[in-house]
Amino acid sequence: MSRAMQAVLVTFFAFGTLGCATRPTTVDAPHATSRQENVAIARKLYADFMKGDIDAVLAAMSDDVTWEIAGPASVPYAGVRHGKQEWMDYLKGLGTVDVLAFAPTEFLADGDKVVVLGSERLKVKANGNVIDEKFAQVITFSAGKVVHFRSYDDSAASAAAFATAP
Repeated sequence: MSRAMQAVLVTFFAFGTLGCATRPTTVDAPHATSRQENVAIARKLYADFMKGDIDAVLAAMSDDVTWEIAGPASVPYAGVRHGKQEWMDYLKGLGTVDVLAFAPTEFLADGDKVVVLGSERLKVKANGNVIDEKFAQVITFSAGKVVHFRSYDDSAASAAAFATAP
């Protein structure tokens, strides 16, 4: 990863550290360890991403990871990306916003999935518009690796923020 990309990520996440709580789930004994491990991997993934440790983030993903962010093509970080190389394009899209706040607040596990609930406040660099939204992100694991990531948020608000002047 280039120094410029690392600088974008460090700037993107310079607002603080991850401070999240895990909400307990009803767990049957055969899946307890795998669920707990998946939550631990998800927490580490967020922490590494926020620190700008892209090598660690990439190491947590399968080679054929699918990464989906809701939104139209006018939102530079939105879309479906397949594989680690295309995921790097996602990072370039993130460089179009400043993060004013990012707060994953709950990690919920069931089987091979971890759902992360939270909120974020982003500022579009090109026009100063602010996106203030809640999100639900679903991470699917296989053999301890992220195989699918899907973010559900207010894609209409994101599209509007990128489309108009402040």
